[in-house]
Amino acid sequence: MAVDNPFSTTPGAVPPVPPVLVGRDQEVELFTEALDDGPAAPGRWAAVGGPAGIGKSALLAAYAERARARGWAVLAEQCTEGLGDRVTRALATNVLDGGDEPAVGLLITVDALDASLTDELASVVTDVEHLELTGRDVALVVAGRPAHLMTVLGQEEGTLRRRTDVLDLGRVPADEATLALREVVDAHGRTVDDDALERAVAVGAGYPVVMQVLGEQVWNVAQGDRITTADVESVLPAVRAALGPALHAPMMAELTDEDTVFLRAMARDDGPSEIASLAARLGESAQGVGVHRRRLTAARVIEPVSGGRVDLAIPYLREFLRG
Repeated sequence: MAVDNPFSTTPGAVPPVPPVLVGRDQEVELFTEALDDGPAAPGRWAAVGGPAGIGKSALLAAYAERARARGWAVLAEQCTEGLGDRVTRALATNVLDGGDEPAVGLLITVDALDASLTDELASVVTDVEHLELTGRDVALVVAGRPAHLMTVLGQEEGTLRRRTDVLDLGRVPADEATLALREVVDAHGRTVDDDALERAVAVGAGYPVVMQVLGEQVWNVAQGDRITTADVESVLPAVRAALGPALHAPMMAELTDEDTVFLRAMARDDGPSEIASLAARLGESAQGVGVHRRRLTAARVIEPVSGGRVDLAIPYLREFLRG
């Protein structure tokens, strides 16, 4: 019987990074080409955007893995206070040439971009530009949710805005998720029934974090070497519970109180919400509801559906909001 769980997160990683990257092969290959194309090659300055749970951190980890495999040093950072100083100190300690062998280049990744810390990021940009001027191979990839990413790029008038390729991650298509999940299961000594795989992909809804949490739970409960639909169904309550702190709570923490009230009003419906019904429920005008709709749609927390209605876009968010 298979023992190791390929869906388990990396112990101690902040944020937790799953070893399975679902459906991002093209993005990884394009970045790998940029690493191989020489100093200042297109694609070495990149910004990865997308809503919570869409796989930004996992993609940065995959970029770092490819860079290390090519002999690059990697500085993996979070966008927090002191970011600029931490990167500058790392460069001062000769992160490129201080090992047993000189590094081919340096990849700096900055996750969880915070629009209030633009000055910190500007310091990193200055360091990267200096390395390029000295002829070193260097790449910079930042990642964050759309509002933070667009604010930072909108405020920045120099190199970051001019040179950065923006990669907007969307949901993983069902066929790619199906192929990736089956490959992972097969590679680790188990098989998965077709109907179980179809159900897992439907539950994942194109969100890598949901597929990772689901995969980890299913792997732990499956008996023997075969994964069944019953295994998938049995873990759904645990998956919903795990997604609260992993996905929903961090996303909700970034919203305004007004938008939170709007989402809770939507969650009272079992499916898509009518704009007129929301306006009546909230005691707001259609114009007021439109403000929430535009803001939350831009953040990809909700999405328009047929008939001018809107629906919650994040898997299991309705259940979370209902408490």
